[in-house]
Amino acid sequence: MDIRFEQIEKLLIQLALGNFDYKVAPSESLDEIDAVIAGINMLGQELKVSQEKHVALFEYSGDAILIYSAATNTFVDSNEMATVLLGYTKEDIRLLTILDLFPKDEKTRIESKVTYLKSVLQTNFDAQIETNTGKLKYVSFLSKKLPFGAEQYFQISLRDITESKQVSNNLVKKNVELKNAQNQLSQLNNNLEDKVNTRTKELRANEKKLQESLTKEQLRRTALINSEIKLKKSLIREKELGDLKTSFVSIASHQFRTPLAAIQSNSELLQILSNNLEEETSKRFDKVTSRIIGEIAKMTELMDDVLILGKLTSRNVEYNPQKIDLVEFCKKLTKEFDEVQNDGRSMNIVINGEPYNVYLDPKLLNHSLSNLFSNAFKYSKGKPNPELIISFKSKEFVLLVKDSGLGIPKDELPKLFQPFFRANNVIEIKGTGLGLSIAKEYTEINKGTLRINSTEGIGSEFEMCFTKNKK
Repeated sequence: MDIRFEQIEKLLIQLALGNFDYKVAPSESLDEIDAVIAGINMLGQELKVSQEKHVALFEYSGDAILIYSAATNTFVDSNEMATVLLGYTKEDIRLLTILDLFPKDEKTRIESKVTYLKSVLQTNFDAQIETNTGKLKYVSFLSKKLPFGAEQYFQISLRDITESKQVSNNLVKKNVELKNAQNQLSQLNNNLEDKVNTRTKELRANEKKLQESLTKEQLRRTALINSEIKLKKSLIREKELGDLKTSFVSIASHQFRTPLAAIQSNSELLQILSNNLEEETSKRFDKVTSRIIGEIAKMTELMDDVLILGKLTSRNVEYNPQKIDLVEFCKKLTKEFDEVQNDGRSMNIVINGEPYNVYLDPKLLNHSLSNLFSNAFKYSKGKPNPELIISFKSKEFVLLVKDSGLGIPKDELPKLFQPFFRANNVIEIKGTGLGLSIAKEYTEINKGTLRINSTEGIGSEFEMCFTKNKK
């Protein structure tokens, strides 16, 4: 008998510990004690079913549920939705206090609500909470006191109402905007009649002015027709003068070349004859003839530039674009310049982006780049190598000629591309003042732009920019 009572006592202890699957087998006699044991076994199964229902309701609730102990000011349990909403694990939630759920600037206001919820069976309010990642969410906060145990336990339910709160706020905002719009509409309606009357008077006055304007316009058109006739005559005369100017420049250039060629050939003959003279006399002859030949070269360069300028002025420059391997084109041109540098310097080439073929007039490009290369070397004597930076982009390609030379005074930059203009700091260096003007014109005929960025004493950058042609 004592054994049976011990079995009953052990069964009750296991049920109290939550082990509802623990059972005691009945004896062979099936007496009243066995009936009690059977009843306790059935009770254990009922408790198990009840526990599973409560666990299912707790864990699979659509709301975040936390069990709060007022005595320890901590959460003793939480469901899966609480971890999703708050971003904490269940273990981390057990380490939080109820105030940790709220933003710092809200904690003072929430403290009074927490004090109040401990004194009532149920309370609810809307508030913002702060998740583990620092994100703020609006929730409906519902607290219910649980009716068990000596300590105070509360079921805290949190329902995410962030979207509905935003909708509500938007509705309030829209209502305010609608009310403002209604007020504005009412004000407009009140002013509309006055404006209509005022506008009617203005229209009548404008109608009179319009009639007067039509009369004046008729007179202006007549005068405009007469001006157009005069303008056409002026354009024809200007074209004739331009053609005459071009013809004159060409003839003058040719006429200058003939005596210059004669002077140069005689200078060279004098150099040959001077070789038979005494050494001191020969040196004097060489010095004079070298100066003459140098000046002839300057005059020839000037005549070439003036002839080109004449063609540009008369719009008589041909434009024949063709497919060009730009990298190879530039390498060949820079090599020509590198080979004639007396100081051993060369043009460094830098390529940015994936090279592709371009469509340009090679003659125009050659002339423009040659002028920029020549200037880069000429005005940076004793400085590092100048650079040619070629940048291939998706919609354009850019050629940047960069030197570390004299640079250009800031107040003279606006005049730089004017014909015959030379900056004050390069007067002692030979040049005609036409090169950059021609280079800019040729670049624009080649459908590009030429820009300058220069600082006196630091150097200059000339940027030729062209739109990528998809031919």
